[in-house]
Formats: sequence, C-alpha cells, structure tokens
Amino acid sequence: MAHPRKHQCALLNLPINPGAHIIKRGPRSPHLGRTTRLTKAGREFKACCPFHNEKTPSFYVNDEKGFYHCFGCEAHGDAIRWLTDQRGMPFMDAVKEL
Repeated sequence: MAHPRKHQCALLNLPINPGAHIIKRGPRSPHLGRTTRLTKAGREFKACCPFHNEKTPSFYVNDEKGFYHCFGCEAHGDAIRWLTDQRGMPFMDAVKEL
C-alpha cells in the first residue's frame, strides 16, 4: 500500500492544513470584496463590517497575513471562515471554491 505524501491527508487528498495552503495561494481581498465594499487603507483594506451594523469602518482585511478582523464585533477569520460564516457554505465547498 502506498503511503500519502508527508503533508497530505490521504482520505480527502488535501493538505493537512488546507487553510494555510489556500492562504499562501494569493490575496483574499478579491473574494471578500465580492460582497463587501472594500477601500484601500495603506497595506490593508477597510470596510463597514458585514457582520453588524455600523456607520464607520472597523472591518479590515490584511492580504499579507491572510485574514480579516473587525474591531467592533471581534469577527476574525481567513478566506475559508469568510465563506462558511458570511455565505453559509459547508467547509468542503469553501475549500473547493478557493
């Protein structure tokens, strides 16, 4: 029986940590920008948080680090978490989309 590659999950044919693998593939702001109006703010993007009502932006997306964070409601996550929380996708569907 052949052994899976060192960092590969044999059952799903995915990297052991698919989130880290996907984050390394490129910026996430284009995915989040489909449903949230992002504006450039230095090296990050900012917007009004899609998880709660607010008048001034407290939601930031950092492509270099691969995550988003809201300083108002403390929502935090990566691209997979965005798709599962904001768009209601199951985890495996989110992995496939990215």
